[in-house]
Formats: sequence, C-alpha cells, structure tokens
Amino acid sequence: TERALARLSSGQNAPSARYDAAGIAVSSRIRGEIVALQKYQQNAQQGVSMLQVAEGSYQRINDMLMRMRSLAAQAQSSNLSNVERGMLDTEYQQLKLEMNRLAASTRFNGNGLFDTGSIAFNNSATDYASGAFATDAEVADFNGDGIDDMIMRNTGGQVYLYAGIGDGTFASAVAIAVTTAVSAIESGDVNGDGKRDLIITDTNNILVMTGNGDGTFSTLATFTAGGNASNSLTVGDLDGDGIAEIIGTTNGNIAIWSYRNGNFTNTQTLTATIANVSVRLADMNNDGKMDIVTASMFGDNRLQTFIQSSSGGFSAGAVSAAVGFGANDYQLNDINGDGQIDLVLATFNTVRIAYGDGQGGWSSYVSMSTGSGVNNILLGDMNGDGVIDIMTRGDGFSGFGWFQGSTPGVFGSFQTVTGYATGNAIIGRDLNRDGRLDMVLVDGTNQRVRVLMNTITQGLEGSVRVSGLAGSANNVDFRVGGVTTGALESSNLGWSMISSIGAAKRAETAIKKALETLILHRTRVAAAINRLEKIQDNIATTMESQEGARSSIADLDVASEMTSYTSKQMMVQAGIAMLSQASKTQHMVAELLKGGVA
Repeated sequence: TERALARLSSGQNAPSARYDAAGIAVSSRIRGEIVALQKYQQNAQQGVSMLQVAEGSYQRINDMLMRMRSLAAQAQSSNLSNVERGMLDTEYQQLKLEMNRLAASTRFNGNGLFDTGSIAFNNSATDYASGAFATDAEVADFNGDGIDDMIMRNTGGQVYLYAGIGDGTFASAVAIAVTTAVSAIESGDVNGDGKRDLIITDTNNILVMTGNGDGTFSTLATFTAGGNASNSLTVGDLDGDGIAEIIGTTNGNIAIWSYRNGNFTNTQTLTATIANVSVRLADMNNDGKMDIVTASMFGDNRLQTFIQSSSGGFSAGAVSAAVGFGANDYQLNDINGDGQIDLVLATFNTVRIAYGDGQGGWSSYVSMSTGSGVNNILLGDMNGDGVIDIMTRGDGFSGFGWFQGSTPGVFGSFQTVTGYATGNAIIGRDLNRDGRLDMVLVDGTNQRVRVLMNTITQGLEGSVRVSGLAGSANNVDFRVGGVTTGALESSNLGWSMISSIGAAKRAETAIKKALETLILHRTRVAAAINRLEKIQDNIATTMESQEGARSSIADLDVASEMTSYTSKQMMVQAGIAMLSQASKTQHMVAELLKGGVA
C-alpha cells in the first residue's frame, strides 16, 4: 500500500531506485537523449529562421538587380540623350547603394549575415604538373559542364587540358594534339557556334582549334600572321556581332582577323607608333564599342589607344609620355569608380595606375611600390567589399601578393604570401562556385600550375549541430554568400554606371554575372533550409518514439495502479470487516455465557 501510494502520488512507476533500479537507469538515459534532441531541434529551427532572413534579403537583392538590368538595357538606346541616361543612372546608383546597405545591415541575433573581411587564402596550394616549363594557362569552361577547366602550355610545345571537378580541383591532364609550335594560347568563341575555341600562335602562324563542347578540339584553320605574332594575342568581340575577333601583333603592327564565310580574313591592320606592343581591349570612351589599348613592353612603357569608330574602323590616338620602365604586364578596369577605364601596369618594382580621361587618353598617374619585381597582375574584388583589389605575381623575390582596396582608387600596403616566389601568370576564377575568386598561379620554374583557394569571409559561415553523435556528418554546414556589389560580381558591378551606352553595356554584363552568383547563393541557402526542416521532422519523430519508450518504463499507469490499489484496499477492508465481525461474535458469545452463568 505504501509503495502504491508513493507511485500514485508521484505518477511514476519507480519514485526511487528501490522500486526499480534498472527501470530508472534506462528511463533516465532516454530522458537525457530527449532533452538533447529538444535542443538539437531548437538549433535546427534557429538555423532555419536565420537562413530565412538571408533568403528574404536575397529576394530583395534579386528584385534590385532585375530593376538595374532593366535600367541598363534602357540606357543602351541611342534614342536617349546623355541627360536622360544620367537620370536613369541616378536610380541605378541608388540601387547599388541600397544593395550594399542591405548587406551591411542584415543581421540575426547580432551577427551580420553578409559581412566581409580581409583578403586571405588557404596557403596550401594544390599543384598540377606541367611536364616542362609552364608558361601560361587559360581557365574557362571547355567541356560544357558549367565548371571551369584549365588549359596549360609549356615550353616543350605541349598543351594539356585539366577538366574542372567543381570543388576547386582538376582531373588528370589530357594532352591536346597541336600541329604547330606553341608560343601563346588564348580562347574564345571565334566561329560563333557558342563553344569556346582555342587559339595558338607561334612566331609566324596562328592555329585555330574549334571547341567541340566536350573538352576536345578540331583544327579549324591555320593562317600566316607574320613576324612577331607571339608578342601579344587577345580575343574579343570588336564589332558586337557575338563572334570574337583575333587581335595580335604582327611585324610591330596590330592585325585583326575575323571569321567570315568559313575562313579567317585579315580585316584590318593598324600601324603602331610604339614598338614591342602588347594589346588589350576595352571601351575607352564609353560609346559602347571596344577599343584597342597598346603598351610598349620592356622599354619606356608608353601607351597608345586606337578608338573604334561607328563604321568599325580605328583611329590612332596620341602616344603617352613614358609611364614607367620595364613593364611586364598591364590590365584595364575602372579603378577609382569614375566610370572611365583605367590602366594598371606591372613594372620593375612598382605597380603604376594610369587613370583614363574617358577619351582614350590618361589624365594622371599613381605609383605603388612592391619592393621587388612584378611579372603579372590581376584586377578584381577579392573580398567582396565592392572595391577593386590588385593582385600581383613576382619575379622570384616579391612572390604572390596584393594591394587591398579600401575605397575606389585607395589601396593599403603591399601584402605577400610566402612560398610562391616564382611565376609566369596569375589567373582569377571562382573554381568551387562559392562566389569567391580563387587563384591559378603558373609556376614555370618548378614545372607546375598551382591553385590557391580564396578563404575570405563573404557572408556568415558556420554549422548547425543536430546530433550528439560523433563526426562532422552531424553538423549541417551553411554559408550565406555575400551580396555586396563586389561579392556578387568581382570585376565591374561595384563601380558600374549607365550614363553612357558603353557603360550601360558593361553594367548589364556585370549584372548578369551577379544574378548567376546570386542564384548559386540562394540555391545553397534553400538546400540548407530544406535539410534543416527535414532534420526537425526526423527529430520530432525520434523524440515521440523515445518519449513513448521512456513513458512505458517510467510513467505510472494510473488506472491500472488505482485498480490494483483499490482491489487491495477492498481486500484489506474485507479482512478488517471479517475480523471485526469475528470479534463481535466472540463478544456476543461471551456475553451470553456470562448471562447463562448468572
């Protein structure tokens, strides 16, 4: 009775260990698991809530990008005046500001979801053997799977394709058979079939190998380029027909080849005033047409621009004064955010910036010391803060380093990463599709190509713990990709304008890339949300089953216990009644006996 009353008063099968030691041990362990599961379920719910906040911001960013693309398309109309484009650009710039404001202000539990940090790399390169002295590489999607691949050439005249895996690594090298010596390689769609082709030069000839879209190539054409064809070669769409032209130097001049009626034709030859020219393409006067920029290499580094006319011809601009000595490389982009294309040169121990005047010339120059020689440079927003950064590859002393931009046109001190002293080229691509530019470093001295992954923080990264079991499989990793203009498109969006036709065309291209990056971010976040919701459902089912098991051991079946208790009480009462009746009967007999005696 005492035990029954104790169980009934507590509602438990075993109020203490003396009632059922084994049952208490089992139920306590199950109860501990249930308590932990409740917290893991709470973790998952909070993770879902946080990611839903990010998804809401992604939707707002998507709406703004759509509006910006609409404005950029409208600004490309020749029916508008520059005043009207300026009105469109006012809204465009406000939308960019709001994107960056939203990125900075979106928070969950005090944590910024889209914060950015300083430039950083994993400093543990993955190396790919080049077979001989590696000289340069092309990184693009050559096999049509949407993942960047790498084509590398070496001094042995060999060309190799490394298919991209999508996680920042490449498959084993596959040789590409070429029928000429190899001095330089470029890639682009030069025949208009939508597939990336390979353009190879030696001293006098150019070999065009058409891409089959599966990582293989077939010889399309071989034509004579003339002497010094290997000095410089670039590929780009000059006339806006969607088919890239081949632009290179030949005998000190600049030649343009176009694919017409199944053949390549030398459509124009431009006389270069400066010697040893290297060519780049950019819209230098914001008229929507690509112009040609040349720089003299290995000399006094003078610059000259060829401006494209409305008819497709080119007029030579004035030659600049010397802008440095011993230039090895130069790149074009809008460095200071004024809407004009600028030029960045890698010289002996200095990086020099020539600011464009919007007419094909240069208004001013700025120099920044690297302390040692610079062979190659790369321009891009490495940390997603909306400001362009300058990456450099050294000559064996300064190594791999960078100037991080703080505001457009303003840079911090030169930073380096040890262990990457030698190199021949530097290429930036998002190799693992996380929205961050990774580095491909061509290291000819050591016969390899090195890949460095960008580890900069662009948005909140972490994991949600959803189980007490050991192992990382019970952590749901998430990454909220950054949504600043620089994080979504590292080259042009942050400083884009639509105040001219050319600027509007560049802006639309940048917006399309930004939308593609945003889709990747949203896909990852949506996948994490769906997984966490499924985890919540699974935890709820597990807790229900665990609670049932615990209850069957620990919780009292009150009805059964009460029935048993009542039955026992009735038996006790019956016994008492019987004893009472027996006692009363004995008393009556005793009284009768007393009366009889009397």
